[in-house]
Amino acid sequence: MTREKRLTVSVMPTYQCNGNCPFCYLGTSIKDKTILNLDVLHDRLWNIKKRYQCNLNVEVFGGEITLLEDDYIEQLLKLCNQYSVFDVGVVTNFSKPDVVKKMIDRGVPVAVSWNKERGKVGKQCLENLASLESDYSRRINLLVVCLPSTIKQKPTDFLDLVESYKIKSLSILQYYPAVQSKKHYSVNNADYQQYMINVIEAYKQGNYSFELANINQWKSRYDCKQSSNIFINPYGQYAVTEYDENAMEYFHSFDSLQHYDDICMNEMTKYINSCIMCTKFNKCLAEHLRFDKQEVCCGLPSLTDYINTL
Repeated sequence: MTREKRLTVSVMPTYQCNGNCPFCYLGTSIKDKTILNLDVLHDRLWNIKKRYQCNLNVEVFGGEITLLEDDYIEQLLKLCNQYSVFDVGVVTNFSKPDVVKKMIDRGVPVAVSWNKERGKVGKQCLENLASLESDYSRRINLLVVCLPSTIKQKPTDFLDLVESYKIKSLSILQYYPAVQSKKHYSVNNADYQQYMINVIEAYKQGNYSFELANINQWKSRYDCKQSSNIFINPYGQYAVTEYDENAMEYFHSFDSLQHYDDICMNEMTKYINSCIMCTKFNKCLAEHLRFDKQEVCCGLPSLTDYINTL
């Protein structure tokens, strides 16, 4: 069956954040209070839609979106929904539950990010989740970055903790060290893929009420080519995530979609030249090509094989 052509657009209306997470990819940019102009956003979304003639999947995150004015948030989501084939969701650290509850009341899909390493914001997030009415918590998707503290937990203990918050779904995200991060954690591809296999096995054996979203996300993942995602930053620029010579993630910003096409073509060429002989070519779980000299490649071969058996 031919896969439907789709482009994910990640809108970043602000970099500002009330957290200070050591692993944040934005670093000191969280102090930048620039807010994306909605007229500029409209122009950018229109240009993407017109150029690529495909369905767009638009998502919104930051920074911390709940720091913005309620009217701005409403207009932002209304605009994004005009272009998105799915309902536009937001990502928040859940430090302002009243703002989040308003969005849920409007039918906005909400993803809440949490990690022990998030410090005060992370602690507040769990406190807010614990006190949240189940009518709201059952509509929240929890995002957890797979850091060393995550891997040290027994999968059953971790899943039981998540179950206690009565959420809708859980996604465990692979960690990529970023250029601007204050701290670079050590989580290699081998550790991540084995931990995820252990988590899925524990999830299958348990009786959990939440969905482990990774499973369906991986089964429907596009592929590892850059063209699957494009960002729009608070300055109204297009951007993509790339990796430097040390495999550190960073944002590459630009104003022309032709430049985006050139980036995609360069990555496609590198992908073909490096991976064409691999038995998992065009089927692996890599988000992007990252040649960081690890024993296990970014395509996560064991996890790829495991997911195909489910």
